[in-house]
Amino acid sequence: MQEEVNKGKYMLVQDIMDKNIKQTKAFIEELEDEQFREDNRVEDVDVIRNEMKADIINTDMKKAKFIAELKTGLGKEIKLNQGVKRVVEDNVKIKVSLADKLRNLFTKF
Repeated sequence: MQEEVNKGKYMLVQDIMDKNIKQTKAFIEELEDEQFREDNRVEDVDVIRNEMKADIINTDMKKAKFIAELKTGLGKEIKLNQGVKRVVEDNVKIKVSLADKLRNLFTKF
């Protein structure tokens, strides 16, 4: 009779130890998973930063290469006319637009 009353109120020491061991294992696994995720996140951020730096460096190198190609291709004109802007008018475009306006004018009647 006394055992039935105590059975509902008390737990055995072995049950308490087993429950404690299970909770400790779960806690350790959770900490390890969290540390693994944190390590991966830090590595990902470092990779992204390095890729951005590489893109900037590659862009600068390509710009310098392109400018060098332009200078070697045009050669004398760039060397002689440094800093001088020259505007090229497109006479063909003006003539075509005038012809279109005249054509529209005469086809309306």
